[in-house]
Amino acid sequence: MKMSIPRVVRAMAAAVLAVVVQSGTLAAQDRTGVVAGRVIEAGGAPIPNAQVSIAGTTLGSLTNAEGRFTLRGVPAGNVTVRVARIGYAESTKPAVITAGSTTTLDFSLTKVAVNLTAVVTTATGDQRRLEIPNQIAQIDAAKAIESAQISNVGDLLIGKAAGVQLLPGSGVNAASRIRIRGTSSISLSNDPIIFVDGIRINSSTSGLGTGGAPAGRLNDINPEDIETIDVIRGPAASATYGTDAATGVIVITTKKGRQGAARWSVYTEQGVTRDRNNYPDAYTAWGRLANQTNPANNGRAADCQINTIAARTCVVDSITTFNLWRDPRATPLKDGIRQQYGMTVSGGTEAVNYFTAVEHERTTGTLGMPEFERDRFARQGIAVREEWADPNTFQRFSLRSNIDIKPSQKLTIPIRSYFLSSQQQAPQDGNNTTGLGSHAFGGPGTRNRTLTAGGTDSLYGYRQFTPGDIFQQYNNIDLQRWIGSVSPLWSPTSWLQMRGNAGLDYSAESYDNYCLRDQCPNFGQNRLGFKSTSRSRQFQWTADWSATASFRPLEWLSTRTTGGFQFVHRQDDAYNASAAQ
Repeated sequence: MKMSIPRVVRAMAAAVLAVVVQSGTLAAQDRTGVVAGRVIEAGGAPIPNAQVSIAGTTLGSLTNAEGRFTLRGVPAGNVTVRVARIGYAESTKPAVITAGSTTTLDFSLTKVAVNLTAVVTTATGDQRRLEIPNQIAQIDAAKAIESAQISNVGDLLIGKAAGVQLLPGSGVNAASRIRIRGTSSISLSNDPIIFVDGIRINSSTSGLGTGGAPAGRLNDINPEDIETIDVIRGPAASATYGTDAATGVIVITTKKGRQGAARWSVYTEQGVTRDRNNYPDAYTAWGRLANQTNPANNGRAADCQINTIAARTCVVDSITTFNLWRDPRATPLKDGIRQQYGMTVSGGTEAVNYFTAVEHERTTGTLGMPEFERDRFARQGIAVREEWADPNTFQRFSLRSNIDIKPSQKLTIPIRSYFLSSQQQAPQDGNNTTGLGSHAFGGPGTRNRTLTAGGTDSLYGYRQFTPGDIFQQYNNIDLQRWIGSVSPLWSPTSWLQMRGNAGLDYSAESYDNYCLRDQCPNFGQNRLGFKSTSRSRQFQWTADWSATASFRPLEWLSTRTTGGFQFVHRQDDAYNASAAQ
């Protein structure tokens, strides 16, 4: 059989290529080994669920019920094996990994009454706290929820981290003002930036001129889904997160599944909310006019102001005081109701871990229709509507699905998805012209008001407008929000780690503000009736990638170098419409 020379050459080249590829494959297979062993207590009892890992990589495993573990795909060479378990002192051992063979290491841990070495999550990955130049305070959300009444993310931050100041909003789901390391700018935002599972989210307040307390978008995150919160307040945070991080960074990590059978959890919460603030009394100084330009006015009764008292044009002869907040018929305060129902399931295998949570919550605030206003409406034959009786309500439905896929020991792909639907009714409770604050705190210091034309008019201590009219102005915020991210983590070698994040924070909000004819405070043309509607859509994309190389040139010296990029883009679409009679 004859074969041409070109065909012979091609056949020989194919054979050589096959040998090279096979040799390369074998060589690649031979560059890793296996680490196996057992973890026991000092007394000899096995320690299950201990975390065994190769330092500087994502290779890790948990010990079984007998305390045994196996780590495959460990790069050949010198490595450090670390074992950690809550309640035991951390232990590390050096090991020399031979390609294609198994290295056996056994550990004996000692019980201790101190915490393990703290590990925090930053843009460059998990890192021990002592290795980070930033000032980081970590909050264990699950532990905080067990020991205190937590209804939103703001509650998790109050008094939990040094250097963090939080001023809660006035109402259910109202926005909180967060300051880390104080105020850093006069003209720019002083709010910290927020990251959830690697992507930056919109945490600004909501409200497009509809009045009432604005909603806090940080409170959209369900605290039951949070595992830890890291508050980064060091100046070096800007090198990791950009110049926006000068005001601080809050990094939220949500719960994830653990290897094992499915674990179900069902919970409910029923409670009462009360306003325990001690509001001040209102005072009025009464007297007679004196030293008037028109002598005929001298001796006329009047309420003296500070400037007229100082100028001696009004002489005080008596003082009245009244506190409408403590008067049972006048107070706008009542008991609110909080209801919460939720369910979680988590579990997984070596290849896939999962965590799923669903929750429904409804809360009514502590503002309500005073007794004297109910009597007034009854005399006028007007039925009190539900939104007048409970002007501040909030309900939320949330669904979270967290999946961690592990195709190999070197690659992990976390996928996060969160959906939220909420409705909030916000009352006019501020210090605006028709707000409750202006008229509850600026009252005449007496239950009855003296009219200019003579006689009295009982406003029960309110300045001009009473809650019955103020609560007739309807403010409603509807929100649909989805936050999703994919954050692959790849460790091709023992000294190199690469991570990426790509995600979207999308929200669609609608705002409605209206007064029906012959309702609301008699200010301007409000009682003729009006309605304003606002619609808003917000898109915030996040994409970043980083590579971190870790070296230990000397036993006592370790280095860590990180390079990468970060991209954040936000797009807002909004329109407003209004109509008046």
